[in-house]
Amino acid sequence: MQKQHRVVQTQQAPMSNVGAGCPLSGKTILVTRQREQATKLVELLKQNGAEVVLFPTIEIIPPDNWDMCDNALTTISMYDGIIFTSANAVRYFMSRTVEIHKDSNAALGKKSIFAVGKKTQEAVENYGLHATVLEGTYDSRTLGKQLSQLELNGKRFLFPRGSLARAEFLSALREQGAVVDEVIVYRTQLPLSIDSKPVEELLKKNGIDMVLFFSPSSITNFLSVIPRDLLTTARIAAIGRTTEEAAQAVKLRVDLVADEPTTEHLVTSIMQFYE
Repeated sequence: MQKQHRVVQTQQAPMSNVGAGCPLSGKTILVTRQREQATKLVELLKQNGAEVVLFPTIEIIPPDNWDMCDNALTTISMYDGIIFTSANAVRYFMSRTVEIHKDSNAALGKKSIFAVGKKTQEAVENYGLHATVLEGTYDSRTLGKQLSQLELNGKRFLFPRGSLARAEFLSALREQGAVVDEVIVYRTQLPLSIDSKPVEELLKKNGIDMVLFFSPSSITNFLSVIPRDLLTTARIAAIGRTTEEAAQAVKLRVDLVADEPTTEHLVTSIMQFYE
């Protein structure tokens, strides 16, 4: 397979001092999550006996320009609410606000802020703002269903998002008469420095028991550097339904999906799988 990239800092984490009775003892798990966001996951897996191979297949970087975001922030008073579907969107949007548009920060505190999942909610609250997580909302699709039950006619929302974020849910809001302005606040790409050779060798030797995917883009990028036929023996786990559907769309078998799209629920699901 000809590669266009020499790709991602692969790191095989050392085993922690765990006993053979740990739930994941003897299992080698490959994590495709961005390095900066994988610390807690790697720690939990190792605590439960797993050997971890960290192989980030995505890199988060700023947008090509901030024009749309800046325009939205200078007119923030016109919005009734803000929608966040990821912690990355919160961090990049709020960083821009704090650095460049400090006057807008106070106005944000008066807006209704809706978040998908507890991690996104926590990211919002880290900036001293309140975010509402609608009950039963674990992904953008369920968020759309929940929001569409509110009185939306004539309301205007700002949706800071990543370059590859799925936004199908917006149609439900717009059908109810809402106006939604989308602004790109970060881009997702394949890391420019990624060495796939060690992972290929492990997969050829059946040395990976399970591969964890966290987004549709992590799957796309993984398959751009690792031959598909090397995944015939490794189990595949998805953080949530959106990622599961993306894997199935490219004919990958998904063996487990976390009950809720969080690190803790994913690790619990993996342990239950190997019981």
